[in-house]
Amino acid sequence: MAKPSQPSIPATAYFWWPSFGESTQPHGGGNRSLQIAELLSEHGIAFAKLDTLHRAPWPSLCRALVGRSLATGQLPSRFPGGLTRFALDYQMIRERLPSQPNIEAVVWESTYEPKTAALLQRLSKRLIAVPQNIESLVPGRVSSRRSIIRRLQQELGGYQNTTAVFTISEDEAWLLRMLGIRARVLPYFPPRELTARLLEIRRQRQATDQANQVLLFGSHRNPPTRLGTQEVLQLLAPNYPSDNPELLVVGNASEGAANWNRPERCRVLGRLPDEELDALKIETRALLIHQAPTTGIITRIIEAVLAGIPVIANEDAARGWWGLDGIHVYRNAAELLELLRQPLDLPALPQRSMADEQRFIDVVLGKDRLS
Repeated sequence: MAKPSQPSIPATAYFWWPSFGESTQPHGGGNRSLQIAELLSEHGIAFAKLDTLHRAPWPSLCRALVGRSLATGQLPSRFPGGLTRFALDYQMIRERLPSQPNIEAVVWESTYEPKTAALLQRLSKRLIAVPQNIESLVPGRVSSRRSIIRRLQQELGGYQNTTAVFTISEDEAWLLRMLGIRARVLPYFPPRELTARLLEIRRQRQATDQANQVLLFGSHRNPPTRLGTQEVLQLLAPNYPSDNPELLVVGNASEGAANWNRPERCRVLGRLPDEELDALKIETRALLIHQAPTTGIITRIIEAVLAGIPVIANEDAARGWWGLDGIHVYRNAAELLELLRQPLDLPALPQRSMADEQRFIDVVLGKDRLS
């Protein structure tokens, strides 16, 4: 393997950044990454961004896979699905991180391979994990309860090699603390550019009469989002009154919803340019979100509230946002239909959790170790 090259910019911290690709409608994962990067910059923390590799030539992957196994005695946490991630993580470390353990901190967001934590911990004074969700508990990743428990044990093993873990939701932080992990919450708040765009939508909504429409917006590349949208449309399809709001399905890869069982008053618009999407958000009565139980949190909920859009959500979708003004929760089809008929007030403007953000920064700087 080629001799490791030094990062091109001086850094006191390294941000292990997932590469989500360019999109006019970036999903919640990309916005979460931007939020963390902006927090580091706002507090004067110089950092080098380490883009997570998604592919490499097969000879290079094979060398990295064998090299990691021989050098560390590790095997992939998942087989065969985890082979590529196992190799790419090692290749990233070899090529982008200094070989001497003098790195002040690594902010580790790309936590798909938990065994990578042990390698990063040896190279840095502080390793701070910021998982976008508890990966092992995402439905559909494994086929049996026994496999889920084994995957969870592996993920916890990775977190035990960290200085601290900052989750996106309070209940995940609580669960990790119950299992002996130093964990706190770093709540999601939209990055600067998106916040400005959402506040402009809020301003225009206050001067605009809303249409009799409800928006089902989200990336259908995310299985929980796609399945949840399909489920709520099927729930409403048998008995949806003609005078109820028209349902508009919008988002990346959402065109397939045109083939689903859905109410007659439902249009599938698919992916739209930013300008058209913002126009819909200005006119819509509410955002409807339905989701099955999963980990992480639905970031577009606070984004909608920031834009002044009321949110109608089932219990699992609303998890983590119970105290936020503008969230209207339903438990069955009757409650959902009632909410769709009701006028909903403009939500209060949500605020950033400055204390939680400062605690995260203090851990990155070594001022707090979350005892």
